Amino acid sequence: MGIVVNDSQNLFMLQTRSNSYAFGIDNQGLVRHLYWGSRINAMEDFEMPELAEVSTNDPVYEITKEEFPVYGGLRYKEHCLKVTFADGTRDVAYEYVNYEIQKNEQCEELVIILKDKHYALVMELHYKIYEAYDLMERFVVLKNESTEVMQIEKLHSGQFHVPYEGLNFRNVHGHWGAEQQKFVQKVDYGKIIFENRRGISSHNHNPYFILDQDATETTGNVYFGALRMTGNFSGAVEQTQYGETLVQMGINTHDFTWDLKPGESFASPEILCGYSADGFQTMSHNLHQFANDFLLREGLRPVLYNSWEATGFDVTVQEQKKLADAKEAEYAADSTKESSETFAGCELTGVEMKETTLTLTLKGNVKKAVFKNYKILKQEGYLLGAKWLKEEAYAAEGGKEYHILLRKSNGTLGYLTIFAEQLTILK
Repeated sequence: MGIVVNDSQNLFMLQTRSNSYAFGIDNQGLVRHLYWGSRINAMEDFEMPELAEVSTNDPVYEITKEEFPVYGGLRYKEHCLKVTFADGTRDVAYEYVNYEIQKNEQCEELVIILKDKHYALVMELHYKIYEAYDLMERFVVLKNESTEVMQIEKLHSGQFHVPYEGLNFRNVHGHWGAEQQKFVQKVDYGKIIFENRRGISSHNHNPYFILDQDATETTGNVYFGALRMTGNFSGAVEQTQYGETLVQMGINTHDFTWDLKPGESFASPEILCGYSADGFQTMSHNLHQFANDFLLREGLRPVLYNSWEATGFDVTVQEQKKLADAKEAEYAADSTKESSETFAGCELTGVEMKETTLTLTLKGNVKKAVFKNYKILKQEGYLLGAKWLKEEAYAAEGGKEYHILLRKSNGTLGYLTIFAEQLTILK
């Protein structure tokens, strides 16, 4: 079960395959973080001790590990939300209302519902659990249930509490011609701000964080998160005097305000995040698998046409059309070569049939063979696992017939005959 709730104590535990994330509602009505790390199966291992102000130097807001700190009160660390109400008030004072759990085939989702004590502002903290991927996704939805406009001045998608000091912060920097240069920065007391103001996620800084304890590819604690947006973003990493490291990310406040009109909602970008006890390799594998399954489009992806290398800044419509036509002719000529050496020995690993294209996925010298406007004229037996022995192409009205000799996985021979207007080979 991905989401476990203790209703009597208002405690919540989110479970992935090997990780746990826990928080709850404390005696002050604040959403307080409890745990993030290796999986813990017993809900009773968590409790919510009462907090009291230690001194004027250590107010409750300062010592509480808030999941979503807001502007207002004696909060001296970074906040995730700042709103100006219609009467000019900027302090947010929220209280816990309820929670909801939603499930679908892909994930489970926990929604924590908060409401301002004095104004009709509703805040929904969303937690999506992708159990099989060891990943969690966080974002916030703001709702204006009043009759007046509220102005959002700052919105970060969430705050994370990492229970260590002296961590390594990893990201990339760069410039034109030297993009994606990795760097490592030691986190000490003070604050690290990383951001981008160029309107897109760029090679200068990327919207993600990696915090680790001198990890390697296969050993060490690694905490990570990636913001799913391409616009101006900002993030902050802060080591506190209480033995932990805070990190949050969201929309950059640079040139940002949003008028939240009556009845409207505004959602922050999502942060996809996770924890690995086994170094960077586990982190990479989990993120790559998620991207393959949820983010990348299926089948052949569109080709990005880049004019820079050919023409630099001397760009005209006519010249670009000439370049495109020349490349198309070159591609078409290459795709109709009758070379048994190209395909010989390739193993057929996938078949994708769409209305106008047939894609054969291969293992060997060729990765894919794409038949455009095709018709299968003959197929002898099961194709997957078969070895490509040789092929012959014959001119036909409107295209060509491709006669392919295969050695099937059971050792027998069989023909696959395809008519197509065009064959494209991807090596």
